[in-house]
Amino acid sequence: MVSRYLITTADQRTWKTEMPLLFLGKWCLLYSEKDKWETLDYECVSYHWNDREQLFQDYQYMSGFYERTLESLSESLNRHHGVSHSLRYWRIFIGPWLYYFIQMVFDRWQMIHRAVEGYDISGTTVLSIDPESLIPHHFAHFGQFYSGDDLWNHWIYGRVLETIGDVPLETVAVDDNLILEQIKPHSLRRRIVGLGKAIVKKTLFLTDCLSKSNDYFFISTTCSILDQARLGLALGQLPTFPREPVLSPIHIDRSVRDAFSVEMDSADRFERFLMQLIPAQIPRYYLEGYKSLQNKIENSSWPGNPKVIFTANAIIGADYFKLWAAEKAEKGSKLILGQHGGSYGISKWSSNEAHEVSVSDRYISWGWTGAERIKPLPSPRLNHVVNRLAHDPGGRVLLVQAAAPRYSYWLHSVPVAAQLEGYLEDQIRFAECLSPVIRDELLVRLYPYDYGWCQKQRWLDRLPGIKYDSHVNTMYVSIRKSRLFIGTYNATTFLETFSANFPTVLFWNCKQWEIRISAQPYFDKLRSVGILHETPESAAHLVNEIYRDPMSWWLQPEIQEAKNQFCNRFARTSDKWLQEWKEGLFASDKDADGDYKL
Repeated sequence: MVSRYLITTADQRTWKTEMPLLFLGKWCLLYSEKDKWETLDYECVSYHWNDREQLFQDYQYMSGFYERTLESLSESLNRHHGVSHSLRYWRIFIGPWLYYFIQMVFDRWQMIHRAVEGYDISGTTVLSIDPESLIPHHFAHFGQFYSGDDLWNHWIYGRVLETIGDVPLETVAVDDNLILEQIKPHSLRRRIVGLGKAIVKKTLFLTDCLSKSNDYFFISTTCSILDQARLGLALGQLPTFPREPVLSPIHIDRSVRDAFSVEMDSADRFERFLMQLIPAQIPRYYLEGYKSLQNKIENSSWPGNPKVIFTANAIIGADYFKLWAAEKAEKGSKLILGQHGGSYGISKWSSNEAHEVSVSDRYISWGWTGAERIKPLPSPRLNHVVNRLAHDPGGRVLLVQAAAPRYSYWLHSVPVAAQLEGYLEDQIRFAECLSPVIRDELLVRLYPYDYGWCQKQRWLDRLPGIKYDSHVNTMYVSIRKSRLFIGTYNATTFLETFSANFPTVLFWNCKQWEIRISAQPYFDKLRSVGILHETPESAAHLVNEIYRDPMSWWLQPEIQEAKNQFCNRFARTSDKWLQEWKEGLFASDKDADGDYKL
């Protein structure tokens, strides 16, 4: 066996190109840098979660480990802050960060072990990075680290290697600060539209001064401004549009960090490693900044004692809201959460869905059921697009592409990490299988964040003549200019086209977009009538057949029946959604004294 030098990330300061190399994963091999690595003597460690059954088993293990860790961490935080909050309180506030962190660190741990156990490793380079620069301020800042930053991931890999101790380490000091990937800004049009919405919200925000005694609190609902206003008025209060305050940077207190620990008995080496890593990585607002965040909340203009708190989007990443909601829930406020996108009720596993349902008093789905607290209601978001997506019989074929960070983060049944490369390849193969005439009418809408995948360059290298959606227009405008929509991933977009009865063809690798048992009959029906395909070749073959008049194909009774059955379960709409929400969620849950109960 050839002895190889281990490379953990795409940071080329750690590469020794004169030696045989072992790349830990495809995330090291940036497509834009292929001229620098494709001629090297290298091997790449196969990804441990290419075994999807193992991925599901690991997800189940980590779900149980998360519960044990959350209990221990909650006790530590109560003790450290001199409080006695419930487990649910801490689950609401810190839960998303904790399960994201566990899942990411477990992935990095497993890959290092896979490399060490399967190869003869001559050594590796570990960059000496100021660890304090890698401690996130809050969850949103944490997202900048995990979503593709090589230095943060390199540091995690380095800590694992130091713990294992089986690989010779060469430490190289670096004096540059951590540089985070810059997120591609929205198009000018979208920014103008966003500014207009912000002005409207700011104007309406003036009513927030009257909201201190409101019974119902709404934030990040996914409803349109008008629909949210209508909902507030229907409940007998002025519409309000509260804003999440911007959190200022928090300085590290070394003495606080050194004194903080998480105690949990475990014989498992990974679990002990994670207990040691949490104090070094827990966000600053959970430790040093906790008291200041509490003070902000005590002086907030938000309602002091709301009976009901409702959000769709704020429960994962909005730390100010999460702490406020945790405080109010502990005092008796009811926390209602709503579905905010696709794959919910569909994916075989999803840590976000599991968390959202677990912390809610009531969870509003778009039609599917499960736990007793889940209540299916029409989706205002989908209802909003029903009449906005008119079909253009002379338009293009629109393909919408997804992307995700190169490194795994939170787990759900989608392609993970390097598996995205196979997904991207499928999109190109689909286009290659179209007839030349149709391919010339194909419009590809790339994911707005690239994460280092070089989406556009991959297309250009294979199909230089392909046309791209410039993102000048919104997704809805692009759909309206199309005759046929091609959905390539299990998420929100095809639920919107289904709701609007827009001709839609779907294809994805069903072995990487696993479906839960309860949803399987609905997808089997879509597959049987030709809406859903498991290969790009099969989907392209259908598009070649129906291109001239996709609406005639779409309106066939058996296709409409399959689509309608699916929508009734996973994408429910109604002209009377407001009445159904008021009566089915709010009014009916008041007791004889008018108090809100669930």
